[in-house]
Amino acid sequence: MTYREAPASDGVRSIGAGESRAGVRALRWSRGGTIASGLLRGFTLVELMVVVVIIGIMATVVTVSVTDYLVTAKQNVARSEIATIKNALALFFMETDRYPTNDEGLGALKKGTPQHPNGILASDTRDPWNREYVYLHPGAHGPYEVMSLGADGQEGGTGQNADILSWELEGSRP
Repeated sequence: MTYREAPASDGVRSIGAGESRAGVRALRWSRGGTIASGLLRGFTLVELMVVVVIIGIMATVVTVSVTDYLVTAKQNVARSEIATIKNALALFFMETDRYPTNDEGLGALKKGTPQHPNGILASDTRDPWNREYVYLHPGAHGPYEVMSLGADGQEGGTGQNADILSWELEGSRP
C-alpha cells in the first residue's frame, strides 16, 4: 500500500511498501517544508511547570543534605584539631613540666624553642568557624580544657551550635 503525504511538487516522495512514515516526516523536516497538523506535538505549559516544580523539589532536598554534611565536616575538623592541640599540650608538659597559663594561652605552643624551632604546634589555633579555640588552665574536667564554641560562638547549644570540648573526645586524657 502506498501513502502520499503531499503532492510531489513540494519535494516529498511517496511512501513505498516497507517504509515508515517517520522517514518521510524526517525528510520533510530536514527540507524545511511545512509539517502537517498533528505530526509534531510540543509540551504544554502545565507539563513544563510540573517538570520545573519537580526539579525545584529535588534541588531543595540535595541542598539540605549537603548542608548537613558541611556542618558535620566542620565539627569533625574541630574535633581533630582539638586532638592535635591536646597532643601538643602533652608534649609541652613533658618538656617544661607545666601547662601554658591562661595568659600564655595556645600561643605558647607556637613559639619556637631550641627543641622545636617552629614551635610545637605549627597549625593555626582557629576553629573551622574562624574563632580562636578557648583554652582554660586549670580546667573543670582536668588540668586544662580546649574547646570550640560551635557555629554560633556562644557557650552551650545543640546541632551545629554545639560546643566541642576536649574532655568529651573519645579516649580523652589530660
